[in-house]
Amino acid sequence: MKKTFLLFILGTILTAEAAPKGPPPMISVAGNKLIYGKDERGNRVPDFSTAGYAGGDRDIPSAPVKVVVSASHGDETANIQKAIDYVANLPADADGIRGAVLLLKGQHEVSGALHLTNSGVVLRGQGMEKNGTILLAAGLDRRTLITIHGQNDRKTQSNAGWQITDDYVPVGSVSFHVKDGSGLKAGDTVAITRPSTKDWIDSLAANDFGGGEGGGWKPGSRDLVWDRVVKSVDGFLVTLDAPITTALDANFDGGNVKTYSWPGRIQNIGVENLRLVSSVDPSNGKDENHSWMAITVENAQDAWVRGALLPVRWLGH
Repeated sequence: MKKTFLLFILGTILTAEAAPKGPPPMISVAGNKLIYGKDERGNRVPDFSTAGYAGGDRDIPSAPVKVVVSASHGDETANIQKAIDYVANLPADADGIRGAVLLLKGQHEVSGALHLTNSGVVLRGQGMEKNGTILLAAGLDRRTLITIHGQNDRKTQSNAGWQITDDYVPVGSVSFHVKDGSGLKAGDTVAITRPSTKDWIDSLAANDFGGGEGGGWKPGSRDLVWDRVVKSVDGFLVTLDAPITTALDANFDGGNVKTYSWPGRIQNIGVENLRLVSSVDPSNGKDENHSWMAITVENAQDAWVRGALLPVRWLGH
């Protein structure tokens, strides 16, 4: 009986070893680390550990409170905006933080909109629970309650030598070759563009979505652009701080590099620890005449929203 059992185990092992092995997994775990595999063209699942505040290199800062605003009856738009503007004109510390406006517990009614347009300003409440800080978008207009926005003054610089020359740059790559790396250096902020050419659109059969003229994508309408920082330039080889998330293919004009400057882009701005709701007509289940968006962010980097509750079902008032 024992011999039969041992032979069965041995046969199972030999069968397992003889079985053909499939491709290695795209992602596996070794210890407490993720191991990323590649397919036959070198594509890999992008590593998003560089996403988020400061590329994941440091924690979101805690801004010191500079102004405290108590909840009061009636429209508080002007009062809260005045507090935001006061902090916006304070000097920034070594981390680029000016300070926080603290909205105390209670309901703060805003009939207009709040604007954060300077770096280093944080709008903070005392909790997103029902007994915490509630920011109510009052009124009947379709607007944004809080806007974080810098200036749209980005200026790019292109160079014919910065055309990417690789036949294929796989998904998840952080480096590629260019015709001429002259003029590029570590620390440059760059835009990597994957063009949406006619050939690419045709290959996806995305040139016609209904049989009528003008129903599909147009060349240049689906360009992909990655905002990156150059880590190093070694001759023709350029290495970035974070991977690209779509392959670059020379059959579809590959890709190109542009450097840019953006003096009006703001940073180190946050909204924290509050609840954002909008007034609606409780008698109209299809009411659309109310604030549509809680927070929008434009022309900014290293901005954050944390500890904020944005209900999917807007609350009536």
